[in-house]
Amino acid sequence: LELVPDVVISDIEMPRMDGFDLIRNIRADKRLSKLPIIMITSRTAEKHRRHALEIGASDYLGQPYDEDELLTLIAGYIQAQQASLSPTHGPGYPLSPGHGPPSATDSHDR
Repeated sequence: LELVPDVVISDIEMPRMDGFDLIRNIRADKRLSKLPIIMITSRTAEKHRRHALEIGASDYLGQPYDEDELLTLIAGYIQAQQASLSPTHGPGYPLSPGHGPPSATDSHDR
């Protein structure tokens, strides 16, 4: 892959490779392993949802899905990716308050 997408949106039912195999393949690729995967499918049984999430799907939406929910999920993943690349958070730092990289004020508390 020359360019890595921000988010993958996939169905479970596809020709040649189902969505479960797609998730496994993405998670096995070091370049793509952290890529958010949103599954949108008509398979709404809890066993399918649980299986998809266990093997690495980030989110699982049944059809018909709420367009606003999908757009909110996509925007959230893009914002999180941009924040992780920002100089204040740096790659690998959690985004939750109080858990980022040490600040100048932290050294005074020791």
